Amino acid sequence: MDLEPRRITSRPWLHTTGLAALLFTVTLIAHLGIIANPGFFSHDEWQKFDHVQDHGYANFAQAYGRVYAGNEFGVPVRPLGFLQQGISATWLERAPVVPHLFDVALHATIALLMLFALTSIGMPQMLAWFAALLFALSPLTTMATGWVAASFDQWYTLFVLIACWLTYRVMSAGLSAARTLGILIAASCAILSKETALILPGAMVLTAFAAYLQRRSDQPMRWRALAFVLALAAIPLAAYMAVRLPALANSMAGHATASYTPSPWNIPRNVAYYAAYPFLPNLAELGGIVFVNPAWIAAAILAHLALIVVLRRYAGSWYTLLYVASYYVFVAPVLSVQILGSHYLYGCAIPISIALGVLIWNASRRNETIVLTSSIIAAVVLSAHTLKTQSVLYGDGVCQSTFLSSLDTRMALEAERRTQRIVITPQTGARSYVGIRTIFARERYAGATGLPAVAFADPSKPEANASATVFVEMTPRCKVR
Repeated sequence: MDLEPRRITSRPWLHTTGLAALLFTVTLIAHLGIIANPGFFSHDEWQKFDHVQDHGYANFAQAYGRVYAGNEFGVPVRPLGFLQQGISATWLERAPVVPHLFDVALHATIALLMLFALTSIGMPQMLAWFAALLFALSPLTTMATGWVAASFDQWYTLFVLIACWLTYRVMSAGLSAARTLGILIAASCAILSKETALILPGAMVLTAFAAYLQRRSDQPMRWRALAFVLALAAIPLAAYMAVRLPALANSMAGHATASYTPSPWNIPRNVAYYAAYPFLPNLAELGGIVFVNPAWIAAAILAHLALIVVLRRYAGSWYTLLYVASYYVFVAPVLSVQILGSHYLYGCAIPISIALGVLIWNASRRNETIVLTSSIIAAVVLSAHTLKTQSVLYGDGVCQSTFLSSLDTRMALEAERRTQRIVITPQTGARSYVGIRTIFARERYAGATGLPAVAFADPSKPEANASATVFVEMTPRCKVR
């Protein structure tokens, strides 16, 4: 694999700083659709807003900023991520740009960390920058960045990336007090960000193998050092699992929500769907893949397989296997569950961005037009997918903002009339799912705050007390009237 760095003749520090600033700026500009979104993806964000508004941030922090067992492993126990989301929630109503801008800035920061890590382990600076840019623009990162309640995926990926970079440094330069402490802190922060961080030891092993592949002619594998850092990282993971063991037992026994109950029969389907997603540019939410033509899914899988085949030509079999393992390690904990999520793929954007960057870099240096053109087309498809997902998030956010504004106005009016219940019937073409997501499990819309209860019409359940009920409609423009 041709990865020889090109010599920079003057002011290398200034050059690096300029590239970092450019990467950060491009990332912000490329996510203006998220930053400008006046609404949010689901009820999750608004439930946190309600809690902070009703009880204050201190109460919120006490409720969410701790580790406890939970009823099942699908119940999120993520203190670090929740503490941040509680702060973001305070801005949801008065300045939605603040939580969105924070998540985009966090994404840009992770891209910068990726640039720094790749450069520090010997990757040519421009290749590292290009790979980090592909990560910043990847559709695999868009949902986690645009959905405020999914920032857990950003946080845990950030700390996994730090731990893996330090692992690489240990394998290439040996143990040190700073690296040891850094891995312990990163592992602790990762597991406090999201349960999926249990994949950290696997990611560290893959990183150690990458270090060995790059330097095997110079030095053997540092098995003792690897065993030490793995044991070190396992300490906070084991402590977390010790607390949550009853919840895990419930989930494994099938006593959890059906969508989070693991089953080996889900694995083949999920392996295929997660491989296809990057190359399905019209699909925003992965859950909607069941409505996609199977021919398009097959084509997307073949496109990903083609990337793997060409990567083998440039990088060899071991690096190709390393890519496949690295891609799936980030979704390993969810491969056996029924539920699908685009945001789960956030960490997967790192290996696919590096792989695509290597293909474009090598093909351009070797003047191999077919591979270069195909790789650039793949990058364009991924970018188009990012824009599509942003447009869906923005459209739903605008709809939600209109829905809430008109609904709250109507609720205040009906409260004066002593109406007990408002039932919404969606008109043809209305985005009823936006409204349902917005009010789901929120006390404000359940009649517990002195305002009328709100529900969407259910034809199978006639209203028992129609005299105290007002029937309204949700229009295709998302207004309640």
